[in-house]
Amino acid sequence: MKSSAVLWALVALNVFLFLSFLGRFSRDNAAIAQGVRRPGEYAMVPGEVTGGSAGVVYIVDTTNGLLTAVTFDQNSNPPRIVSLPKVDLATIFAKGAGALEPDKKGGRK
Repeated sequence: MKSSAVLWALVALNVFLFLSFLGRFSRDNAAIAQGVRRPGEYAMVPGEVTGGSAGVVYIVDTTNGLLTAVTFDQNSNPPRIVSLPKVDLATIFAKGAGALEPDKKGGRK
């Protein structure tokens, strides 16, 4: 009697585990974002500006398609780091391809 109760408990446990295993494949398991952009991957390039006294670091966010530049302002009191506004590279590249200018020659028809 005791061995048959253990046997049925093990059968029930196996059925439960099998159904749990099948449940993992039967539903959609897609992660849904909360509308927040993930942090980007950055490429930083040092450079110089004509007429400028300090160097510039150009920062390209390759994930989100943004460009900015950072420089060190030595003339301010106290000296500080100055950042330029972000530029959307997709808009710039679309203008270069003529995608945003449908009426001009070479644009979309």
